[in-house]
Amino acid sequence: MNIFTVPTLIARIVWKVINNFCSSYCVMVYVIVMKVFEYRIITSEHII
Repeated sequence: MNIFTVPTLIARIVWKVINNFCSSYCVMVYVIVMKVFEYRIITSEHII
């Protein structure tokens, strides 16, 4: 089994889901998720 098969499949599914929803809504969710990850990285660095 190819290593790139599963990520490509997931990426295609995600791309279809994104295209099905309103683009602005998806961008908003994406930004929120990125901010949450940034916050977690910052807090984890402070904890360490």
